[in-house]
Amino acid sequence: MSTEAVIRFFAAACDDPPLVGRFNTYALPELLFHAGDLGYHFSPRDLASVVGPLEYTLVTERFGETFDGSSRLWPQMWGLPLRVCDRPAGAKLHCRRDAQHRRAPRTAGSNTRNKRKQPMSERNVVAFLRRLAHEPGALATLQTKSKAEVVAAAVAYGHPFTDAEFDWFVWALEERLAERRGEAFDAYYSLWETMWGRHYLAFLVQTLIPSITDEDVEAVLAAHTAAPAASDGTASSAGNSSGSGQSGVPA
Repeated sequence: MSTEAVIRFFAAACDDPPLVGRFNTYALPELLFHAGDLGYHFSPRDLASVVGPLEYTLVTERFGETFDGSSRLWPQMWGLPLRVCDRPAGAKLHCRRDAQHRRAPRTAGSNTRNKRKQPMSERNVVAFLRRLAHEPGALATLQTKSKAEVVAAAVAYGHPFTDAEFDWFVWALEERLAERRGEAFDAYYSLWETMWGRHYLAFLVQTLIPSITDEDVEAVLAAHTAAPAASDGTASSAGNSSGSGQSGVPA
């Protein structure tokens, strides 16, 4: 098992659309099993050791962005199963052997922007996702939509929030959950393993949100409100430059 096998597997998948079509709905255990059938033997940790650096390099070097919830990479996760090969044309498949793929902590100027005294819109994110958990028909319809369409649906449901509010808040909830579970918030976080083969919205509704308590929500909002606002005036807008939808992380 090795990271080299992961890279060879990704390279083969990117040049073989039928292979991508076969693998892009597999959960992680199925993906590992069937990749082994093809001679690509790797572990979940090998996979994370490649995906993390790929994401970090793409966001920080190709896009020139801060590695946080506002990157234009994450909107590409919406509307389709999280895929084996989902990278912009020209992105390099290589593994940076350093620790820079670890998720960056929230800092002023990234996810601590635009403080408000009463962050009601962020609470709407959780309310909307919890509502979809009780409306499987709506979830089935919305999970194939773009991020813009899902945000519009939230407004129609009476739970309005912006792209930027969604981005920093979900990122912070993921980080909060990692802390509560005693895990590092990095490429090896066990939450990411549950994303493979699923639509991003379904992952949020069925996996992330059921693990988030009201105490988590209030703690994140309190920390966000108390943090100093950025002075650069650069408000984030949830990866609007891609125009498609919100990742992974390992996918």
